[in-house]
Amino acid sequence: MALPPTPKIPTWLLGIKLLTNPLDCLDTIYKQYGDIITIMNTQFAIKKKILVTFLVLAIR
Repeated sequence: MALPPTPKIPTWLLGIKLLTNPLDCLDTIYKQYGDIITIMNTQFAIKKKILVTFLVLAIR
């Protein structure tokens, strides 16, 4: 099973956008990629994939 799509911008730029204008950034990502996305977290040089959903009903 493949992971959901991930935004095609560098993770550092995504981090800045999320910190400076989180609602607009998440709205743009939702419109481009859909209900469920994958974000790569590179904080502290540890790469972790984070699954993000915009649908409350998708969470089990």
